[in-house]
Amino acid sequence: MTTERLKELFIQNNINAEGKSNYHFFRATGFSFLPLEEAWDIYLAKVDLMKSRWLKIERFEAFLRSQNVEEKQSKISESRYYNYNGVTYRFSSHVYPTGSMTNLDFGKVDLCADPDLIDDVNF
Repeated sequence: MTTERLKELFIQNNINAEGKSNYHFFRATGFSFLPLEEAWDIYLAKVDLMKSRWLKIERFEAFLRSQNVEEKQSKISESRYYNYNGVTYRFSSHVYPTGSMTNLDFGKVDLCADPDLIDDVNF
């Protein structure tokens, strides 16, 4: 998707017919009253952060495979699990139906539901 198309969708989803921001605008930016261009810059920064996290997650899974860490395939979904340094990491293209499976007390990290946790992984 191009940046131009993403901006079109941002405007379509966040600005009402009167040209005023709606609730989705607040959720997307965290601000109620901002000029559109400023809000777009904030939103685009969030998208860039998300994209960089997903790329790091992909690199981390490739690293685990290159280290021959055993992959356990879920019997009921396409989720994949790896145990690395005492932590079980879940990789998937979908969030588990009941939400995040992350439980740091038990050493489980769901990188699909909680992609921000990749920031804490060093490999």
